[in-house]
Amino acid sequence: MNTRISSPWKNAGVRWFHFWLPMLALLLGGTARGAPQDIDMNCVAAPTPHPFNARVGTLFDQPIGTQNNPGAKVFWEFVTNPVGCGATPPFNCNGVQIALPAGAPDSSVPNTEKVQVHGTPTAPGTFAFRLVATLDSGGGTSCERDYTLDIKPLLSITPAGAIVFGKSPGDHKKVIAITNNDTIAIGEIDFTITCTNPLCYFNIADKLVNLGPGTSQDREVTFQGPLWMTDYLATLVVTVPNSSYRFEIALQGNKGKPVITRQPDQLELSSPHNLQGSVVLGNQESEKLTGIGIRIADCVGGDSCPFSVTPNALELEPKGDVSQQDSKAVSVELVENTCGTANLEVTVPGSASSVAAVRLKGLSEGAKVCSQDRKSVRECRNGQWQTTQRCARDFCFGGECICTQDGTACATITARSVCSNGTRVEEKCSANQLCANNVCQTLPEPPVLHPRFFWR
Repeated sequence: MNTRISSPWKNAGVRWFHFWLPMLALLLGGTARGAPQDIDMNCVAAPTPHPFNARVGTLFDQPIGTQNNPGAKVFWEFVTNPVGCGATPPFNCNGVQIALPAGAPDSSVPNTEKVQVHGTPTAPGTFAFRLVATLDSGGGTSCERDYTLDIKPLLSITPAGAIVFGKSPGDHKKVIAITNNDTIAIGEIDFTITCTNPLCYFNIADKLVNLGPGTSQDREVTFQGPLWMTDYLATLVVTVPNSSYRFEIALQGNKGKPVITRQPDQLELSSPHNLQGSVVLGNQESEKLTGIGIRIADCVGGDSCPFSVTPNALELEPKGDVSQQDSKAVSVELVENTCGTANLEVTVPGSASSVAAVRLKGLSEGAKVCSQDRKSVRECRNGQWQTTQRCARDFCFGGECICTQDGTACATITARSVCSNGTRVEEKCSANQLCANNVCQTLPEPPVLHPRFFWR
C-alpha cells in the first residue's frame, strides 16, 4: 500500500514562515538597504553621482546616512566641497544647507546621525560634492560617494523674457508654456497682472489647476487696448500658493506709434493779414483712429499763449477711405500783435508722448510793438518780445516812438531835437552857433587885439 506523506512546506502556516524567514534574517543581519542616497559600507560603487533634485521655493530634506553597518560608529568628512557654497562646512548652497553631524569630522558619531541636506532653495544652481564615511571599528573601512545638488525653478515658463504685443490686431495674442519641474503634481498656479495705467488691457486666466509632474500646459495672454497704444507696460506675476515661488514677466502693449502725417511741418503766422492758418492731418493706418487730441504745447510768448487751435479732438477713417475722411484740417490762430513760438502736438489715448508735431511761429522776426506804458518799443526776436528802444519824454505809437513837441535837451552840441510830423529829428545849428538847452546860440565875436599888444 502506498502511503503519501505531505511535505511540511505544504502547510499554510509553514509556508508563511518559509516566506518571512529570509526577510527576518536580512533585517537582523544588517544587510537591509536604506535610502537611495545612503553610502553602502560594503563599498558598492555607484555608477553615477546621486542626484538631489530640489526646487526653488520648496522645502528640501534628504539626509545622507549609511547602510550595512549596524551599531557601528562612523567618521564623516568631505572629500570635495561644493563650489560656491562657502569655504568651510556647513555649506549653504542657495538656501540648501549641507552639514556634517555634530562632532564630525573630528569624532565618530552613531550611525543614526546623518549628513543633513536641508533647506528651501532661493535660486537655481548645480553643486557637486563627495563624502567619505569611515567605520570606527572593524578595520576602519572607508567608502566614498559622489552627489549632485541640482536646484531648478519649481516651474519653467517660456518665453521667460518680456512679451511685446504688436500693432496689428493679429499680434494681440501670445501663448506662454508652463512646465512643472517637480516630481509631484502642483495643485494650483496663480496668475496676476499688474498694470501701470488705471485701465488694464491685458488678460489671462487667473489660475491653472493640477499640473502633473514633468508636464506642460499653455496659457494665452491677450491685449485688447487701442491700436495705437504706446509705452503701455504691465507685469505678469506667476505664484504657487504655500510656497515662495514667484516669477515676473514684463508685458508691453503695441510697441510703436500710429503713422499720422501732417502738412506743413512748420506754420508761420503774422499781423495783420496772416493771423490764421491750417494744418492737415492724415491717417496712414489700416484702421480707424478715434480720440485723436490736438493741443498747443511748449508755448513761448508772454503770460498767455498767443496761439489757439480748433478743433481740439477728431477722428480719422482708415487710409484710403472713399469718403476722404482719412485726412482732416485743423485751424491755428495767432492773437494780433503777439510774438511767440509753440508746438502743435497730436496725441492719441494711452500714448505717453505726441505722435506728430508742427512747429508754430508767431509774427516774423523784427516785428515791433509798443510797451503797455507806451514808453518803449518792443521787437520780436527769437519768439520773444525784447525792448529795443526807449522813447524818453516821447511816447510809443504803432511800434515807433512818436513826439508832440520839441525836446528840452539838445540832440548834439551842434543840433537841436525837434518834433517834425510826430517824428523826432535833429535840426543843425548854423555854422557859428552851438546848441544849449535845445536852443541854437550864436557864438560871441572874438576880441580884436592891437598890434602893440604883442610888442610889449
